[in-house]
Amino acid sequence: MNNRHLADAIDRNPFSAEAMELAAHRISTGAHRADAEAQIGELAAQGFTHFPTRVSGDELDEVRAELDRLSIGVDTSRSSFGGYRTKRVFNLAGNSRAFDRLITDPLVIATVEAHLQDQIQLSEISSIQIEPGEVAQTLHHDDGCYPLPRPHPPLMVSAIWAIDPFTEANGASRVLPGSHLEVSPDLEAAVGATLPLEMAAGSVGLWDGRLIHGGGANHTERPRRAVAVLYARAWLRQQENQYLCIDRATVAGFDRDYQRLLGWSRYGPHTGIVGGRDPGHLLRQR
Repeated sequence: MNNRHLADAIDRNPFSAEAMELAAHRISTGAHRADAEAQIGELAAQGFTHFPTRVSGDELDEVRAELDRLSIGVDTSRSSFGGYRTKRVFNLAGNSRAFDRLITDPLVIATVEAHLQDQIQLSEISSIQIEPGEVAQTLHHDDGCYPLPRPHPPLMVSAIWAIDPFTEANGASRVLPGSHLEVSPDLEAAVGATLPLEMAAGSVGLWDGRLIHGGGANHTERPRRAVAVLYARAWLRQQENQYLCIDRATVAGFDRDYQRLLGWSRYGPHTGIVGGRDPGHLLRQR
């Protein structure tokens, strides 16, 4: 960013497209966007993509151990949408540092930023453990939490990390290619047209928030564990309130890009300010 150009643009009109664009902060590098070029193209064209085996070995073992620890005593969902045989743990970022690696994966961040063409933030991170005997989830689109009529630009991207292998038999997420571009998708007709997003453990799948998808049925005798990391444009309300989910003293110890990803940054010249300043200064006061 050229600070002189930004200052001049803000001086002329802080709400102009020029000022907003110059003030937008991007986390990813050009090199990472180049490495993710194929996935960026797939996400735009078909609404979903994936990166094979982004975590493995000790990193993956640590994530599994933390998921198992946090899932102790957790009941399955009380709704058909959540899954009567599905366990979910929310606020993973507030409960363990084992998930930071998934949230900040550079190729995932590069893909999300390129797809949304905007400053981004973490909206939610939760686990999804589909137990044996679970039925297929109702098809839906993740950005339904934002009450905007279709068609609309992409608002969010969901990343689903396969902590166990994703297979059609154990409940791999099912996606409807191209449905992110449909104005009025027919959910009933879509049931037979979805495809399983099969991938190895440690891989991560991504889909546009407008894409029709749902968790699959688990016909095996073992649970299928996953971590869902949802990203949104930085001017939208987060699904999990990250300002309250993670203790401020903990956030203060993160690098500045991670703090921004959690929402501790203004959007554009003036949105999200505290006392006329970027909220990051509050983290430096402690």
